[in-house]
Amino acid sequence: MKNKVAPVFIAQDYSAVGRMSTVAAQSVMAAFGVTTAAVPTALFSTQTEGFGTPARQSTDEWLKSTFDHWQDIGMSEFSAGIVGYVGDTGTLSILQSFIKKQSFDNLIIDPVMGDRNDFYPGLGPEYAKAVMKLGKMADILTPNVFELAALTGTKVPLKLNFNLISEMVLSLQDTIGKPVKIVVTGVESKDKVGVLYLQDNQLQWFGNQKVAGHFYGTGDLLTSLLAGFLTLGTEFDEAVKFAVNETNVAIMETANRKNNPNKYGLSLSAVLADVAGFIND
Repeated sequence: MKNKVAPVFIAQDYSAVGRMSTVAAQSVMAAFGVTTAAVPTALFSTQTEGFGTPARQSTDEWLKSTFDHWQDIGMSEFSAGIVGYVGDTGTLSILQSFIKKQSFDNLIIDPVMGDRNDFYPGLGPEYAKAVMKLGKMADILTPNVFELAALTGTKVPLKLNFNLISEMVLSLQDTIGKPVKIVVTGVESKDKVGVLYLQDNQLQWFGNQKVAGHFYGTGDLLTSLLAGFLTLGTEFDEAVKFAVNETNVAIMETANRKNNPNKYGLSLSAVLADVAGFIND
């Protein structure tokens, strides 16, 4: 494994409550011993589900000033890049303009826009088209099943099967028009849940026993773990499996803490300890 000197770029929303998005990503990167260059794509009083309608503050003007400053000081190389929830087409455009001028070893785009067969509040098909423009710049895409369907313009049936997901993955790659690694999260197989991922035009599935309940922030965590392992020089296939397994560790820990409501995000202490042990081995 190798350690990178350049920071990991993180562009996700910041929720003032809980362990979601930017908070989770920076915590994970700290455990990996990696410096971050993190920009909040929006400020929220809470996450957008489970707490009513949150207070929201745009960060567009701050983003522009921050990117100008980084350009002035020559900050243009990153060990990896993670883009998660953005929620606004104007903000997406600002990020796209910045990203195309930068150098990333791995740019991971998590096209966060919905789950459980519906868009998140305030988002819809037009937003999916804007996300697709940014997605074409990615080295790795990590949509869940609904987001994969939204990016490909596919209506997800009530009974989903591997063949349909596989067709959507190949369709997405064709639309992007360049080699890209695609990791579809939240893919269920009988009593298990995991990821279906594309590597070298081969589709593979990897997962764990399904845990009852809905766990917020699993996609955020998996993407951050994937970026962290890749930054250490882990091969893609192995990094995916490490990320899936450690996300499952967080789900199990969260499920076992009954006094800790899921809407606050995943419990991270066991995962952070595992990552710290991994890099010290």
